[in-house]
Amino acid sequence: MFESFNKTKVQRVEAEEPENEPELFFDARKEVTEGDMEAIRRTLNLYRKNNGWYHFANLANSMKDLDPSFDLGIPEGDMDAMRQTLDFFRKNNSWYHFADLANSMKDLDPSFDLGITEGDMDAMKQELDSCRKNNNPHIFAPLVNLLKDLDPSFDPGITERDMEVMRQKLNSYREGNRWYDLANLANFMKDLDPNFDPGITEGDMDAMRQEFVSLRENGDLYAFTVHASETVRLARRLASPGQVVEKQTPPLPETRRF
Repeated sequence: MFESFNKTKVQRVEAEEPENEPELFFDARKEVTEGDMEAIRRTLNLYRKNNGWYHFANLANSMKDLDPSFDLGIPEGDMDAMRQTLDFFRKNNSWYHFADLANSMKDLDPSFDLGITEGDMDAMKQELDSCRKNNNPHIFAPLVNLLKDLDPSFDPGITERDMEVMRQKLNSYREGNRWYDLANLANFMKDLDPNFDPGITEGDMDAMRQEFVSLRENGDLYAFTVHASETVRLARRLASPGQVVEKQTPPLPETRRF
């Protein structure tokens, strides 16, 4: 067992509540209704019933990002089941998904023993090198941050070329109207370099909001929650204390019950 990886509490920027949080263009505590919350709980239970633990962990963490008061009620049995999913990813050499789920599990229960070994870490580092060689920033950026979460001493050796490849990918996402991917990669790049300016415009933020609001209207609570969490996290990080992140936008339409 690799002790430092399993017992180190993950530090996530978005988990810390700012002293003077800026006025956000989407406040889940005001705009997400009790009906939404109940539907999200039902979705979590559905993933639990069907052993969809990867999506379970993503949804649970996203909801906690949007509303820290959300009661997940995750027993140790759920964590044990998620660890079995880790074993599945390990056996299939799916190291990005392995690291992603491991990070989610640490957020859900920092004291839980993930059973991550030195061999696991070496395999993820090899995956990272492959992503760098193949110009795959979609996996490269989050994998770097996940490795750093699991091992704070890890130095990925980020170069200017690495950042340029990621900047090009950001522009590609913008041109293709892939707003969730844009917010996701921009957040990871801010993790790599807090001074990095992703060039997010007011129009970009409007488009991101429109995307996740549309998902909500269509009843896709999983995608809505994950997309909204990523977008709000980016808005929070780009704003200075006391600054309004986005122009006031019309309130969400009346939410239908699921």
